[in-house]
Amino acid sequence: MVVVAIIGLLASIILVSVGSARDKARRAKVSEDFFQIRNAIEMARNAQDKVLLRITGSGCSDCACRDDVDLSNPDAACIASMTNFFNKINLPLVKDPWGSPYLMDENESETPLDPCRRDGLRSAGPDRFFGNSDDIYLAIPFYLCF
Repeated sequence: MVVVAIIGLLASIILVSVGSARDKARRAKVSEDFFQIRNAIEMARNAQDKVLLRITGSGCSDCACRDDVDLSNPDAACIASMTNFFNKINLPLVKDPWGSPYLMDENESETPLDPCRRDGLRSAGPDRFFGNSDDIYLAIPFYLCF
């Protein structure tokens, strides 16, 4: 009986550490994806000599994904909007490790009053809902504003 209890305790400790390692690996994958998406954005901006919202034709590609949509099973408007964004920067629709599409808000030169707002790339994170504390966010450096 004692041996079974010890084995159960060890198994639970191992499961917790495996879960933690899996979460760290997913977050590392997000960082790698951000790097590749940012590079694709930079290439598109340099090739076309335009800010991102002029390339995509949208000041908010992720707006269709914001209305309390579970991004692991997004509606057609969200998928269509994000697919369009990724097509404009010559990438297929890229999803985060939790199955949600990466989300882009094109801000630079969006308004004349504040032309230097940073573009934002976001993963909804493990809870798959936009705007929660689990979001992982990257502000894309300015293209025209220095």
